[in-house]
Amino acid sequence: DTTIGKLIKLDTLDLSNNRITALSSDFWSLGSLKKLNLSHNQITGSLSSNMGNFGRLQSLDLSFNNLSGSIPEAISSLSSL
Repeated sequence: DTTIGKLIKLDTLDLSNNRITALSSDFWSLGSLKKLNLSHNQITGSLSSNMGNFGRLQSLDLSFNNLSGSIPEAISSLSSL
């Protein structure tokens, strides 16, 4: 794990264009996020069901990655998205 999970008051995170290939496990504890931009990276595989942890999320950009699989059901709990 990294220290990103300690940023509990973080509400906007833009990690676009960084050649990110995966997300650390503590990334999913950023429950205060309202805006998340992970576009133009190299993230592969399917979305984690932990997406449901982002209960305040209003904006999500995952474009231009290599995601596959189905959209997790947990994303339906993100009512502000």
